[in-house]
Amino acid sequence: MIMTNRLLAIDIFRGAAVIFMILGNTPGSWDYVFPALKHAQWHGWTPVDLVFPFFLFIVGLAMAYSLQQYSGEDRKKKIIRRGGLIFLIGFMLNGFPYTLDAIGHWRVMGVLQRIALVYCIVALLVNTLSRRQLMTFIIINWVTYWAVLLLGATGDEPLSIQNNMVRQLDLWLLGANHMWQGHGLAFDPEGILSTWPALTTTLLGYVAGLWLKDVIYQDQYAAQPQKVNMRYIGLRMAGVGCALIIAAYGFSAMGLPINKSLWTPSFVMLSSGWAFIVLAILISVFPMSKTPKLFSPVLAFGCNPLLAYIIADLWVRVLYSIRITDSQGQTAYDWLFNEVFANWAGPWLGSLSFAITHVLLIGLIMYCLYQKKILFKV
Repeated sequence: MIMTNRLLAIDIFRGAAVIFMILGNTPGSWDYVFPALKHAQWHGWTPVDLVFPFFLFIVGLAMAYSLQQYSGEDRKKKIIRRGGLIFLIGFMLNGFPYTLDAIGHWRVMGVLQRIALVYCIVALLVNTLSRRQLMTFIIINWVTYWAVLLLGATGDEPLSIQNNMVRQLDLWLLGANHMWQGHGLAFDPEGILSTWPALTTTLLGYVAGLWLKDVIYQDQYAAQPQKVNMRYIGLRMAGVGCALIIAAYGFSAMGLPINKSLWTPSFVMLSSGWAFIVLAILISVFPMSKTPKLFSPVLAFGCNPLLAYIIADLWVRVLYSIRITDSQGQTAYDWLFNEVFANWAGPWLGSLSFAITHVLLIGLIMYCLYQKKILFKV
């Protein structure tokens, strides 16, 4: 792809999302995480809750450009192959370090698995439907998922962590042993059913990408394209973002709370609204195709997002698999935090510093690859 200012903004947006994904996933201790970097327990949201939907929004955003490289059956094969490989990578990461005990508790779903499924389905949809049909699909998707959440669950509280339909379907299809256990019970925040509304997040990103493409084509024939078209598209996106955020709180007041774990329609609106606003800011801040040196490290993450995430995830799993002194001792991850970072900066700043160190180390690898123009593609 030609690196225009629009695409530069997309890559920086994607790079920032990956950085905050790593930052939010690698604190020294989950007991010492600042509120902005700690996910909401259930209903509600924090800034870090926006990071994953931002990435899915960017998947759709980039899709508006990338899918034009292929045509016909070749396009479908590429889509399915890429999605399948990303799903397989995520699935294999979940089982590391591949002990016999891990087989019986191998988590099926996860972040990469959701990205893979959403990518495949959305790519096939946009390959088939017109813009008007896509907007209709988005609305139908919102309404039907809302109905399923409220009417399909068992018990008196259909949106509780115990009774929600997302959990019930995963228990039936996957089994408790193959789901995430982080809430003290089997519930997967990247569950099968909650991947359904995530399609809308990515489709809205695709719509934003189409708007940017329209501006690009107009710019080819404009005397001063940046001064008019980019200002207009930025205001348009910011307006859509504000409208979505207002709608999110409206739906929340009507009984459909903002909840990332369930990926409720109100959460889709809120996160997509902020994504539109951030994108509007970025296309205004980066009006030139040349990358400011200050943002080169961020762009490096944006050019190799999948590799950065894989390295971060694998590295953390390696540290957790190593025991210090004996099999009952603390993990290498805990030892590094307790003996190095917490001793040096205290538990709160030490925990944050530990996460920042992960970002810096992985960023060094990404920057070296970026300088050598090496891209990891699936």
